[in-house]
Amino acid sequence: NGKIQLKQLLGIDLEKTVELTESIDTNINEPKDYDEYLSSALLNRNEIIAAKLDCEEAERTFDIIKDYLDEDDYDWMDAERTLNEAQTALLEAEKEVRQNIKNAYLDVTQKKAEIDLASKKLEAAQVQYNAVKKNYEAGRVALPMLWNVEIGVNSAKMNYDNAVIKYKTALKKLEAASKIGPGY
Repeated sequence: NGKIQLKQLLGIDLEKTVELTESIDTNINEPKDYDEYLSSALLNRNEIIAAKLDCEEAERTFDIIKDYLDEDDYDWMDAERTLNEAQTALLEAEKEVRQNIKNAYLDVTQKKAEIDLASKKLEAAQVQYNAVKKNYEAGRVALPMLWNVEIGVNSAKMNYDNAVIKYKTALKKLEAASKIGPGY
């Protein structure tokens, strides 16, 4: 069904209700602090949890083996190697998640700056339109000039709306990446 495909494309829970409208909700929620996203991701991301479990299992196995075998025994060395690999995998997973959240947060802040810029351009286009409209009503400007300026206002409004959509999408992806995933 089309609704299911749309929800999958947008990464929305299939149980959520989606209502399509012609207008865009331009309320902009500020992102939380970077450290909050990072700590949440380090606690909740699947790859971190799996690496921690592997590391804990390798530690338990190594603790059991070191109580019964000598350091020069093959099983001892294998368990120690497995523990080292598990610890390295955990560090790598944490490093990747840190980089992932950093990139996602930077993207969100960039998208926020794009909204601010688009807002200023929209305000400037509206001021220009008001001035041209006054001149048109006074008979100093031709109708095609007014239309061109009106097209500029509409274009600036579309650019602003697109910037809001991109920001909200990036923020949702950051929020998802700071939970169980997937990565940004």
